[in-house]
Amino acid sequence: MSRVVWVVAGGTAGHIHAGLSMIEAFDDEVHPILITTDRKVDYEVTAGLDIAVVRVSGTGLPRGLRHIAAALMTNSKAISANLSLLRSLPRPEIVISFGGFHTPLVSLLARTRGARSYLLEQNAALTRSNRLVGLWSAGIFLAWPVPLPKAWLRRAAVVGNPPRREVTELTDREGVRASLGFGVDDLVVVVTSGSLGARSVNIAAVAAAEELVDLSRVKVVHSMGAKNGLSQAESHVRNPRYHALGWDPELYRYLMAADLVVARAGASTLTEVALFGCASILVPLPNSPNDHQRRNAAVFARAGASMIIEDDELTGSELAKAIRGLVEDEPRRLRMATAAKTLAHPEAARLMWEEMVRQ
Repeated sequence: MSRVVWVVAGGTAGHIHAGLSMIEAFDDEVHPILITTDRKVDYEVTAGLDIAVVRVSGTGLPRGLRHIAAALMTNSKAISANLSLLRSLPRPEIVISFGGFHTPLVSLLARTRGARSYLLEQNAALTRSNRLVGLWSAGIFLAWPVPLPKAWLRRAAVVGNPPRREVTELTDREGVRASLGFGVDDLVVVVTSGSLGARSVNIAAVAAAEELVDLSRVKVVHSMGAKNGLSQAESHVRNPRYHALGWDPELYRYLMAADLVVARAGASTLTEVALFGCASILVPLPNSPNDHQRRNAAVFARAGASMIIEDDELTGSELAKAIRGLVEDEPRRLRMATAAKTLAHPEAARLMWEEMVRQ
């Protein structure tokens, strides 16, 4: 008889990729059901998957009890439909939540049906959803150290954020570099402002590339993201070793090839930066929920893996100065790369699964 496990992840590609890595770690007798949302990104990431995928509808909870009450009234039909849908699914033995507005409802319903509940917090700050799910969870897995309520500590463990399979399957760095057109002596700097892009990072990256034209070994690859890119005039750089991309779903190949990465401080990017052992300059997204990007960046900075430039202090000259310093100080750059490796957890999904079946 197969063991039914509900995997609850949605709203961002990062949540879903982590959930899929978890499913790949399951034993053969497990019947996984991936429960996502009806957002566009959820459809895009799960297209073509050969597993059961269920989608629930609704929106996230606003802040404030009055607004929450109003939202519950507005979404009462969606909640009722979601509950009917979830009750029709096979009763789970385990439910594991990765994030998304739907996780408290799904996890709590599974709990009332007798399932053991678990969660993974992918950032260095608890989301509002995970603050609720943690109340009834048997185990709380953390990607990085997170301040927790005292009563939760005995149930918590730092295991890392599960990387995507295609990322862990990359092992030949020199082969990847060659396939991307980089020579053995090239020093590759990859700038990414995330899947959607960030205008402040993009403007600074272009200006910095202009100032770094004298560094003949340095090649700058700049991923501007799917939105918030720059016009042709804005992105014109008189540096023949600068190359701009839009959004490349295989950006992780460039991260593996990189000697230095400039990035926001989202969990997915940092997971790959750690796995590939890259020195990094991080520009945390201002006003990210629960200030999680600044907290993520602080974890890497404390480990000696990254330096931080605040978004409101980011200029082309400041970024060029930081890049030049790390390019010219190879020992420091290599120490940062080694420190990044210490934050990698390629076996995170397997460790989580072993702990769940042990209890």
